[in-house]
Amino acid sequence: MLRGRTPSGGVLLDVGGATGVGAEEAVRLAPEGTYRQRLVLDPQRGMLLKVRYDPVRVGRLDVVQADAGRLPFPDRSVDVLLSLGVLCCMTDESLPLAVAETWRVLRPGGLAIVSVPLRRGDADDPLFRAQGFRRVLSLRPGRSLYERPAPGPESLPR
Repeated sequence: MLRGRTPSGGVLLDVGGATGVGAEEAVRLAPEGTYRQRLVLDPQRGMLLKVRYDPVRVGRLDVVQADAGRLPFPDRSVDVLLSLGVLCCMTDESLPLAVAETWRVLRPGGLAIVSVPLRRGDADDPLFRAQGFRRVLSLRPGRSLYERPAPGPESLPR
């Protein structure tokens, strides 16, 4: 989904990343030097203690214990955000906050890969669109690539 879409030297954040498998795979699939920082965030300390990585192929994975609804990062500080199987585990009341936090931490032009079980489908798509995200790609219902558009005429809906 990200092939050819990520800037060199960016920041990757895997929200709800558990043991870091998603972040590790994203790094392995990206050209060398794509990510200068690789973060795995999860509310469960026990999951973060299990983060392992291949230091030669992946490099360091920094772990952060936090919640998707309160991301402890500055505004516009992340280039690529992974949300793999996270939104389906949240309450309906907490979903808008998680989507707003995704928007807040992504830089303009930043990308979010969102994946939920097929049975949930595109139920979260209206939240992303209402926040201002543009869906760039959909592999199936519930698995989409969203962009926080950069300001300017190229970011206007077509």
